[in-house]
Amino acid sequence: SLKVYARSGATWTNSPSTRIDTRSYSDVLHPDNVLYNQALRLREDAEAGRTPVPDVIVLYAGANDAWFGGRFPEMFPGKPLPDGEPEPSQVRSLAGSIRLVARMLARSFPEARLVFVTPAEMTKTSAANLTRVADTIDSVASALGYTVLRVDRDVDIRRDTEMKKFTLTSDGVHTNPAGARLLGEYIAGKIIKIYCNSLQR
Repeated sequence: SLKVYARSGATWTNSPSTRIDTRSYSDVLHPDNVLYNQALRLREDAEAGRTPVPDVIVLYAGANDAWFGGRFPEMFPGKPLPDGEPEPSQVRSLAGSIRLVARMLARSFPEARLVFVTPAEMTKTSAANLTRVADTIDSVASALGYTVLRVDRDVDIRRDTEMKKFTLTSDGVHTNPAGARLLGEYIAGKIIKIYCNSLQR
């Protein structure tokens, strides 16, 4: 089974006004529309028996961090993560926000495999800016021993192409059916291999 906790407009990066709130809803950029609250919703649902304890958790985000990076002046560089489980508003770098979510999920679901997916290139920000976000995701997740899928490198959705004519996106950001198939087949294929390998251990 598969359950999706992703929301449009979400970011990895927390802001000074980010609160722990699993019940509010936003599908646009908002201080509480962050991966941390998505992960908390998953934990609450698993603890309440509303969803199975996950075997694999896919963390696919970063596009909005790259697109709206100007709204997060503390995004770079990262600071050491405080001990315990700090409030998300205390952790305002991209790297710290990733570590905070990863640590909470590892403690909540110690048997689950965490898979981090970097965003694809898009027209709303430069390839260099997107790569900086993707490199941060890769660096943090790899240092923690997790699998990272580099969509920005491995999936041929390119800013330069989409700037000339929408080919694999409908608007320069969101994939059209052809782009979604390309993206989906890449991610699903990688995750199937990861899951099959874990069953063979």
